[in-house]
Amino acid sequence: MYETAVAASTARLAREVLRARLLAGGRAILHASVVTDEDGATILTLGDKGAGKTTTAVTLARTGLRLLASGRVLVRVEGDGTVRVLPWPSAAAFGFGLPDAVDLFETTRACLASGEQMHPTQH
Repeated sequence: MYETAVAASTARLAREVLRARLLAGGRAILHASVVTDEDGATILTLGDKGAGKTTTAVTLARTGLRLLASGRVLVRVEGDGTVRVLPWPSAAAFGFGLPDAVDLFETTRACLASGEQMHPTQH
């Protein structure tokens, strides 16, 4: 138990140090989901919590794009106007749109009907 707590605390500390360095290097944190194509073109989906960012990104990924991040990204605008995107690991909140987008709505409905709970941040 103690080793797990130390490992988790160390990982959080390392993550926060890295995040601080990236922010100091001119990056900004966005609440977004991101997909890319094979040439590196990027689509950022922005919006408030529950707006469908993850659902949109997963739906686009099902068309052949690559899901880069869902939740948080760090971005930096270069001198030539290019926006560099770095995925940031964080837990994305999933609503009912996502199971529908990946053909899991009926499975989700059955789980809820049997008494399972959604994540506590979901309504």
